[in-house]
Amino acid sequence: MSRDLLHTIGNTWSALAIFVLYPAPLRFGDIKRRMDDMGPRLRRTAISHKVLAETLRGLRRNGLVVRSDRATAAHAEYSLTPLGRSFWHPMMAVHHWTTKHIDKIEAARDRFDSEGEQDTI
Repeated sequence: MSRDLLHTIGNTWSALAIFVLYPAPLRFGDIKRRMDDMGPRLRRTAISHKVLAETLRGLRRNGLVVRSDRATAAHAEYSLTPLGRSFWHPMMAVHHWTTKHIDKIEAARDRFDSEGEQDTI
């Protein structure tokens, strides 16, 4: 159970969706645009419509995001639930830790890759 949840909230797209939804509810197209704008900084390509829909569905299924149909418009809005908002600080703590240690992580990856080590069973 916890593995499934961590897979849902721990992937890049879910974290970005939570990041862009934190300030205020957004429509699907606005979420996609904001995530696409962040992509190059994160060495990511644009998110596809299908992947974003699946990402939001997973976040909704786990109670982190809610979809609400606005009575005044034909468009739905997505927003973080209180549970989703409570995930903000742990997510940002991981982000800050990663930012602080990224040079060490990349150096370790380079060393490992240059050694050409093969895992054996």
